[in-house]
Amino acid sequence: MRGVILLFKIIFFSVAMILLISAAILAKKNYDFIQTSQLTTGIVSSSIPQKSSSGEILYAPVITFIDSSGKEHNVIGSTLTKTLLDPIGSTVEIYYDQNSPNEAIINNISQMWIGVIILCIIGVGFLFFVAIFFVIFKKPNADKFKREGFPVKALITEIGPYTLISINHRTPYRITAQWLDKLNNTVHIFDSEFIWYDPSPYIENNEITIYIMRNNPKKYYVDISFLPEKG
Repeated sequence: MRGVILLFKIIFFSVAMILLISAAILAKKNYDFIQTSQLTTGIVSSSIPQKSSSGEILYAPVITFIDSSGKEHNVIGSTLTKTLLDPIGSTVEIYYDQNSPNEAIINNISQMWIGVIILCIIGVGFLFFVAIFFVIFKKPNADKFKREGFPVKALITEIGPYTLISINHRTPYRITAQWLDKLNNTVHIFDSEFIWYDPSPYIENNEITIYIMRNNPKKYYVDISFLPEKG
């Protein structure tokens, strides 16, 4: 199972990097185009209907503009909407290549940067999942807790599957225990790291050892070293 988790981490991280690098390349391409192109104004002269994958009719604006030599050109917007963002007859800004005026981009966020924004959002989303994998499946430093913490015997209150997580149609188990700090009259709840099989048959009593960092019971290690390794 650790191999599957590692594979998921690698895949999600790789996809995130591909998306973010693609966003950076697209942003650089747009930026370079703006730096070397001519800014002018055009008029929304018409619209072109197109059918989406769901069968819905969407519209792309057609912008007419005059280049520096006095020639008229039309550019079709890349963003499809139910209704035009700029109504027919309105004026919009256009960046165009002076050497090839038909290569033009409408100067607004939806036309120039929506692709970059979408790629960034999805890429960051994949990185977020990678971070969750690292946090959830990070193994505690057992040696450090045993060396620097102090042991207590906690009462096992639950042994069961953690249904919020499912990888390859398998759900990990977790041991939950509680310990009464008599000095402060406080009950502390502890959860073990994930166990990828049912540990119930291998637990012989209702207590388990917890190593707690001194002065900070929120940092702890549930000692499950007595359980057999999963084959």
